[in-house]
Amino acid sequence: MLALLTALALLTGEPSRAIAQLSGSDPTALAAGLKLYEDGQKAMGANDFEAALKAFQQSLSILPSPNTRYNVARCFRALGRTASAYTNFRLAAREAADRVAAARETRFAATRDAAEKEAAALEPKVPRLNVIVPSDAPPGLTVTIDGQELPRSLWNTAVETDPGVHVVAATGPRIVPFEDKLDLAEGSRHEIKVTVRRVPTAHLVAALKSRPSGFSLELDGKPLTPSDLDGKRELDAGPHRIVARAPGYRDFVWNESLRDGQVATVEITFQPIPGARGGPPKPVFYGAVAASAATLGVGTAFAIHASGLAGEETDKPPLLRDPRLQKDVESASARANAFFITGAVLGVGAGVLFFLTDWTDGAEGDRKLDGAQAQPARGTAISLVSVAPWAAAGAGGIAAGGIW
Repeated sequence: MLALLTALALLTGEPSRAIAQLSGSDPTALAAGLKLYEDGQKAMGANDFEAALKAFQQSLSILPSPNTRYNVARCFRALGRTASAYTNFRLAAREAADRVAAARETRFAATRDAAEKEAAALEPKVPRLNVIVPSDAPPGLTVTIDGQELPRSLWNTAVETDPGVHVVAATGPRIVPFEDKLDLAEGSRHEIKVTVRRVPTAHLVAALKSRPSGFSLELDGKPLTPSDLDGKRELDAGPHRIVARAPGYRDFVWNESLRDGQVATVEITFQPIPGARGGPPKPVFYGAVAASAATLGVGTAFAIHASGLAGEETDKPPLLRDPRLQKDVESASARANAFFITGAVLGVGAGVLFFLTDWTDGAEGDRKLDGAQAQPARGTAISLVSVAPWAAAGAGGIAAGGIW
C-alpha cells in the first residue's frame, strides 16, 4: 500500500526530474543501479516476480528510468496487485513522455506507448476505495489504510487500491478509534464512511497557591510535576482525584466527578499541621524560662546566705572570727556565681526559643481548615516538661526532664 500511495503522489506532483538526477549521479551508484536492473531482468525471466520487483525498485531509486518503472508495473501485475500495476504503468508513461519532450530521447516513445496501452487495458479491473471523512473532522485526525497514512488530499476520493482484504482506521486526540475491514475484488467500487466520535472530555485547571519544600502531586494515582498543571488539562469525563503532600502539612485531597464539557478549577493549598512546622513546642520554651528563673532563684538564695554569713563574721573582732565559716562563705559565693551564670545561659536560650517556638494554636489551626478535604495529622506531639532546683552539702543544681 505504501508503494501505491507513493506512486499516486508522484502522479499528482511535478513532472519528472530524471534528467537532472542522472546528470549529477555518482558513477559507482550508476553501476549499482544497472546491476540491480540486470538482476531484476534475470529474476523476471525465472518468473520470480517478488525478487524481480525488489531488484527493479532498488534500481529505480538509484537510476530513475521509465523502462525500470515499466518493469516494476509488470511485476505488480504478475503478482495480482492490479492497482499498483495500473498506477506504475501510468507513471512510466508520464516519465517516458517527459524524457521525449524535454531531452528529445525518442527511444522512450515506445515505452510511453506500451505503458499507456497496458494502463488502459488494466483500468476496468482496478478496484477503487473511497474513504469518506466528515468535513468537520478535527485537525489531529489521521486516516490509514493497512497501517499506511492516507494523505488528506486523497480523502473523499476514489483511490486505486489493490484487490484483497484492507483495514481502514482513523485515530486522533480525544477521538474514539475507528476501524473497518473490507475485501476488494477486481473492478469493484467501495466506500467506507469514517465515523468521528469524540471521547467525552472535561478540562481541569489546577493552580498551586504555594510550593513548600518537598511537596508532591498526584492525579488519579499518577505523579505530576508543576509544569503538568500549566493551562487546561484534558481528562475523560468521570471521577478524578488530586492529592498534594508536603512534609509538615496536611494532605490536600480533591475529589470530583466531571461532566463532558465541564471546566473544573482547583486551587491547591497547603495547611500546616499544628506542632509540625519543625520548631519546638511551647512547653519547651516555658520550661526554659522556668529553669532560668529557678536557677537564678537558687543563686540568689546562695548569695543571700553567703552575704549573711560574711556580715556576721565581719561584726566580730578579728580574733573571734571562725576560719571554718570563712570557707563556708567562699563556698556559698562560688555556688551563687555558678547558678547566676547557669541562669543567664538558660535565659539566653529561652530568648532564642521564643523566636523558634511553634506558637500555632492547634484548635485554631483546625478551625481554619476549609475548602478541600484535609487529612488529620498523624502522630501529634504531646509535650510534658518539669524543672526543679536541687541543693546538697557542697553542691547544687537544676533537674529538668520531660517528653514530647
